[in-house]
Amino acid sequence: MCLSCRISRRQFAWLSIVSIGSGLSKGFAADSSRSISLTGPVCNYFDDAPVKQFVAYDATQEARDVVVSVCDSIGLPANFTIVSVRDRRVNAYATLKDSERLIVYEENFMRSIADANSKNWTGLTILAHEIGHHLCGHTLDTIGSRPPRELEADHFAGFAVSRLGGSLEQAQVVFARLSQRGSITHPPRDERLEAVKAGWNKGTVTGTEERQNIVSHVKHGDNWEPMIVEFVGKNGAWRERSPFAEYDFQERSRNGDSIFLFDSSRNIWVKLDKSKSGGFATGYWATAVSDNVVPEAWIALDPRDWR
Repeated sequence: MCLSCRISRRQFAWLSIVSIGSGLSKGFAADSSRSISLTGPVCNYFDDAPVKQFVAYDATQEARDVVVSVCDSIGLPANFTIVSVRDRRVNAYATLKDSERLIVYEENFMRSIADANSKNWTGLTILAHEIGHHLCGHTLDTIGSRPPRELEADHFAGFAVSRLGGSLEQAQVVFARLSQRGSITHPPRDERLEAVKAGWNKGTVTGTEERQNIVSHVKHGDNWEPMIVEFVGKNGAWRERSPFAEYDFQERSRNGDSIFLFDSSRNIWVKLDKSKSGGFATGYWATAVSDNVVPEAWIALDPRDWR
């Protein structure tokens, strides 16, 4: 058997990650560029104003390999077009060009965030973040970046790093450099770090343990602030963990991607609709009529959706 055939998926990902930083500095042939003009929304890594007209170059093979390894870790094809740009106004973003799913990164930006102590897991984390935007459907409408969407993409990035063998520190290092202040499009640093942690924890699940995380919101004055709520299950027993409280549930049944949980202390049901891509689940609740009859009508767990 040849050596390459004996390399595991995690080893392959690690080799790709190590080389992506050097690969980004390679030159490109003059005929490997094209002009791109975008008209739709952009989901970018942090909240610089997106540049929608640029010259795009072919991504390095190393960058393409990293995207393949991220998608392979969740069993999906890497049907994205990855391009690089040489424009310091750009960081990294996901968008659609007609029906083409683009992942765009700026060469100097990716070099600048490379961390020698993290074997450039930073590069993988950012590319995984942009993949998460596509897989979560954030590029399919006209909205673009918004805090809950960024948390979903951050969650997926943490999940991907975990699945590929990276540590929590390696998953979070690039987010730790962001400003603590959020914006209308991107959440504060602490919330992003928590989303990455929740995704990373979900990716490390072993044995019979299962994790499903959702994005909810809490009202602060006139503003809704996003927060991560974790549901951790093992052998039919589940615990809900939020920054404010913890509750215990028993799993009653499943139907497709839906998990039905019952909390006897509060006499309520919770339904978790799992994500197929490693992203956030969607949560609902209902007052119980019976502890063994699944309700037919449900209310969103996120209070912001009650309006």
